[in-house]
Amino acid sequence: MKSYISITMKRTQNEIQQQLEVLTAEVKLLSSSFVQLRQDDFRMVFGEQIRPILMERINRFFNEDRRASEASCREKLKSLLVDVVDSVVDTYEEKGREEASRVIDNSEISLAETVKSERNPKLTTFVSALISQLRDYLILSDQVSHQRISQKNTITPSATEAEELSPMEAESALSPLANSWRINVLSMLSKDDESLAGLSKALGLKKGHLQFHLKILLDARYIRYNRKSRLYSITDRGAVAVDGVERLIDRLRSI
Repeated sequence: MKSYISITMKRTQNEIQQQLEVLTAEVKLLSSSFVQLRQDDFRMVFGEQIRPILMERINRFFNEDRRASEASCREKLKSLLVDVVDSVVDTYEEKGREEASRVIDNSEISLAETVKSERNPKLTTFVSALISQLRDYLILSDQVSHQRISQKNTITPSATEAEELSPMEAESALSPLANSWRINVLSMLSKDDESLAGLSKALGLKKGHLQFHLKILLDARYIRYNRKSRLYSITDRGAVAVDGVERLIDRLRSI
């Protein structure tokens, strides 16, 4: 059970980090607009960016973990978490980060009692991760807000220009992803850690051929290998790469 919780927490932390990095990138794309926004407008824009991410996370957890509790109790817990997220985001949009942080503190206390009564380690891990994610988003909002204010006061050409694309850096980052076997490996590891034998069996690929692809992903730092457990796992860098590929394909499909 401890090893399961440890793996679950690691996957949760990776996923939160990935979402934070993606959200940061999306917010930076709006930075030129933020220069013109009032503080109240900024909080509204940021709040509506994070609300659907949090709601989707709650829905996904309760859809996947149907054994967590009875259906009626599960819906009650889900509704409670949705209310907490709505309350935090609404407070943030109306009153700012400090008041929203107080709502999180108060909610965390009441949630701890509710979750404790369920005696469900998986639920405990999820709720803890959700609370941490809310706090991380509020911290991120401050960072972006300060950056916005700084841009408004001192805009320079170098601050508004995007970093020039390096062809060599692009090739180094993208070439390991230009192979269906390696994308399959990353997709599998984004769900759970896996052994060489497990990957080979699931993909229907001989170990020697598979190891060739694994080495490329290891060299690119998209995956890591634990010699003690003999398991491969995806890194934060790899998770961002997978998300970036998915977004790129979606955009290309729409053209």
